[in-house]
This record gives sequence, structure tokens and C-alpha cells, in this order.
Amino acid sequence: MEGALRIDAAVDLPGLRMERLRQDASGPFLRAHEIDRPSLISIPASHREAARGCFGPPVSHRSFLTFGPTIFVPAHVPVHISSPGFSSRSLLILRFGDKDLGSLAAHYDGRDPGMLTRCVDIRERRIIETIDRMAQEIDRHAVGRDIILKGLGLVLLGELARYLDSAADQRDAGRGMLADWQMRHRVTDDVILDW
Repeated sequence: MEGALRIDAAVDLPGLRMERLRQDASGPFLRAHEIDRPSLISIPASHREAARGCFGPPVSHRSFLTFGPTIFVPAHVPVHISSPGFSSRSLLILRFGDKDLGSLAAHYDGRDPGMLTRCVDIRERRIIETIDRMAQEIDRHAVGRDIILKGLGLVLLGELARYLDSAADQRDAGRGMLADWQMRHRVTDDVILDW
């Protein structure tokens, strides 16, 4: 199958499973995936292409958002992907236990549209740096590798929980309010400004 995935390396850590996948080259496609565990997917910059995606069935072409360096995919939530295609590449997938993540991220809701929008383009520096370090360690068969990966895995779990709680707080704070651009538009429409 074009774009087929295969596991190149895997490490089981407390609260998560880390997998490096190799993906065969692919032409343009539109397809859906659904995974059984909440997962962070990281695609190295050198292997990233202009893929776009949305959670749940797309309503229109505007449903698709550009994927960022790291994507969080909740368990059992279909993600639809539209891609122009890519050459063979590798990606890192970190699969969390839903219970572990849920107990840390009190407001985590994998079906809330506002939360899902914040999951397609995660640029939180601490998350990306931790994943990058884990990607370096997965191939090192040096003393202390497993302990370092366990520690980094716990750090990543904590950072992701903070990110999801922060996204939930932003969502809750914005409910029932106009966005800044809407407020500016309303002021210029409703008020005659005397300069």
C-alpha cells in the first residue's frame, strides 16, 4: 500500500509507548485514521509536507487545518488527512494511556471542537524539545538510555497535561465573548469616532 507504515523502533515507558515509524513514499491522498490510544505525532522538519487535517468528518475544505510540528490525536476520534504526497519519511509517535493522561489533565476532553483545533499544531517549546531529545535517545544503546527515556517520558506526559489544561482554560475563558477583531469591528460600526 502506498504510504504504508512500519515500526522501526519501539520502547515501552511508564505511561506511554514510544514508536519510530518509517513511512513509504506516497502520492496525493485523502484518508482517515482512528487510533486506540491518545497520541502525540511528531514529524521532523526535513520530512514534513503541507499536510492538512481535521478531527471528525470534514464539513467543507475549510475544515482542514495545516498540521504543525507536533499533533495530538485523541483516542477513538477520527482524523481526516489531505496530503499532496511525500517521499519516504520517519515519524515519532508517543502513545499515552488514556487514564494516565486524563488523571493529569483535569479538563481534557478529546471530543471538544475547541480543544481539537488546538491539537493540530502544537508548538509548545518544552514539548518539542522533550520529543527531540527522546528521538535522539531511541537509537542510543548507551548506559542510562532507558532511565533517561523513562524520565523524559514522564516529563512529556506532564507537559502535555499542562498544554491540554491550558487549552481548556483558553476555551472556557473565551466562551460567550467576542474575539478582539469582532470587538474592533463592532466599535467602528456602532460608534462615530470624533478625532
